Amino acid sequence: MAWEIHQQSLLPLDSVTHLPGRVEFQAFLNHEHGKSIRENLALGLLLINPDDFGMVNHRLGKRGGDRVLREIASELSAGLRQTDHVFRYGSAIFAVVIPGATRLAIDRVAEKLRLSLEKAAYTAGATRLSFSVGGAVHDASDVWGDQTFGSLRLLRRTDQALNAAKLSGGACTVIWDPETMEAGIGHLDRLSGIFTADTEKDYRNMQLLWETITVISSSAETEIIAQELVRRIAETVKPQQVALFLNEEGKPRQSLAVSRSVAVPEAGAPDENTLLLSDEKQQLIDEADAHRQIQVLHLSADSLGEGDIAYAIPLLSRSDCLGILYLALPLIEWAPII
Repeated sequence: MAWEIHQQSLLPLDSVTHLPGRVEFQAFLNHEHGKSIRENLALGLLLINPDDFGMVNHRLGKRGGDRVLREIASELSAGLRQTDHVFRYGSAIFAVVIPGATRLAIDRVAEKLRLSLEKAAYTAGATRLSFSVGGAVHDASDVWGDQTFGSLRLLRRTDQALNAAKLSGGACTVIWDPETMEAGIGHLDRLSGIFTADTEKDYRNMQLLWETITVISSSAETEIIAQELVRRIAETVKPQQVALFLNEEGKPRQSLAVSRSVAVPEAGAPDENTLLLSDEKQQLIDEADAHRQIQVLHLSADSLGEGDIAYAIPLLSRSDCLGILYLALPLIEWAPII
């Protein structure tokens, strides 16, 4: 235990909250997940998010918002055991890794933390907040195969639980339950992934939804729809790369439309609407098509300035996959959609 605490103290810290950041979190989660498999131990994960934090930034400004984040980080750290570890996952979301936690234990810890955070007064008593908490547990009954994909699945389940807490109105804790969440957020409203209870994100997501509807309704030409949709996604989300791959029976999958933050196509690309992918990224798209689920790949920056994380998003119509939307994004700015 002393060695693990020492290793945690060596991690690079986020400049605002003085906590380890998202990259360090993912590496630590992978390590702890592997350990839980080897030693047949449970592993708990929480994602904690103050409700409607965008309004805090609007009211107090960025400096005031950063102060609140630091105070939340301090409150979280004070409420945990030495063996538990807290990270700034991204924006105003905090992650807590709790080794050895059963489902009952993580539910108890999550509620204790949430009530403590809501009781606290921030900015010298001028600000009070409610919090949404999502949690999930890996235990000996989970057989997830590859260690990295197992930790990503744990993270995805925790993210689903947090989203369910937000959709319930916030100020609550939801622990991932296979009975209600095995099929994902699809059990909830079909628009559930769009509304996050964060005013700024919801505005942007609603804008993107409306833009998509406008594009689809304004043209019957598939290629025009694809190019316009990709252009508007690029303007709204601002990814490093976005491409739409169409599934046509009997034909190899090709990109129908592409947008790049760096305007130079990849070496060997015949035109600007062709995105050449490595075998690793092609496999990502194939898996999204095969499993009918969003797939995620962590990337390292390359000469094109590609982002740190890639998503392959299947575009579904009932049981059919019409195509795949591929996005490469800066890891530091985006929480997983997984």
